[in-house]
Amino acid sequence: MSKYNDLYNSIKNEITSGQIEYGGKLPSVRKASAIYSLSRTTVQNAYFALAADGYIITDTILSQASAVITGSDDLLGKVDTITIPSQNINADGLSADKTYTFRLSDYVPSGIKFVSDSSLTVTVKIAQKATKQISLSASEITLNNIQTGFNAQVMQGITFTVTGNDNVLSAVSASDVKAGIDLKNLGAGTHNVTVALSLPDGITVVGNVTVNVTITAIQQETTTESTKATESTTSATR
Repeated sequence: MSKYNDLYNSIKNEITSGQIEYGGKLPSVRKASAIYSLSRTTVQNAYFALAADGYIITDTILSQASAVITGSDDLLGKVDTITIPSQNINADGLSADKTYTFRLSDYVPSGIKFVSDSSLTVTVKIAQKATKQISLSASEITLNNIQTGFNAQVMQGITFTVTGNDNVLSAVSASDVKAGIDLKNLGAGTHNVTVALSLPDGITVVGNVTVNVTITAIQQETTTESTKATESTTSATR
């Protein structure tokens, strides 16, 4: 398993197990890079994937950053900030942005009245997954474990769909992908074989990718030499 997958699964497990509380902040990319001894690119791609899978929120947008309230001096002295508990904004399983609406009066002492809008909307921004098609020619597919005495030929190239965070996916091209097929124990004939794809961190393939490969036995060239025995008769002159 790659270091990228290790990091992704580690953070995912910490979130789902509650080790990282809902609403808690992850370390910055720079700090996480030092903590896990990984490149910043690997950390950033893992964060992108976690966001696209709904495990972390990329941003929140508030309809208002402040509110004007009125009340007795005693009550006003108790209100410095208005806090919406993070557990009231449940982003579990979200695959798209979602807006929540709150009555601010529910989060201040009784007797406080709002001069400004008493309604607050919070929009949770979720990183969007994108898809992209990539094509590889037949010559770009590596043939592995061809049995001795056989030749193999891929009959056509492949086109497949990959998915990932748009920031990562936009930079991916066919040259970043390695493809191979395993021909172990396959004899003569045409076979439909699963293609193993090596993709950049943060990118996954959609579905199963297969290709047809034709395997033929190598013809052995046999040379038969005919030796003609010529009987020579030597006459002796006496």
